[in-house]
Amino acid sequence: GFILLDEDGNIAQRFMNGIYDQESSIDPTQLLRVIYNGDTKLLAQHKTSFSKNAGRDPFNNVPYSEFKDNVDYFIVSENGDVKETRIRRRNLIRDLSSYERELNEYVRSSRLKVNTEEEAMALLNYYDQLDNNE
Repeated sequence: GFILLDEDGNIAQRFMNGIYDQESSIDPTQLLRVIYNGDTKLLAQHKTSFSKNAGRDPFNNVPYSEFKDNVDYFIVSENGDVKETRIRRRNLIRDLSSYERELNEYVRSSRLKVNTEEEAMALLNYYDQLDNNE
């Protein structure tokens, strides 16, 4: 993979490859953006598609085309299992599949909505701490 640095030399974004999952159509050559890089990883796969004649202009009724961006999120466990997920509290906790009660308590006590990548990182960081304390 590779990393992008900000103007101060700090890591701004990290991309990695080498993940393979036939069910999710991920091959080892695809670059995935690393959102969280702990024992459990949260990765994002960005896709752009071109839609010809996607709609019609409301003023002159001329067809137009557009590019559509899509982001798919994946959790990669310590043993390498890949599971597609969504950045939502319920989905992330279900897909992590252990410590459900503790994670729900953490979300309530921290007042997290878990609908942003930053809040998902906080949840996964807590999950990794629980997993390491076992």
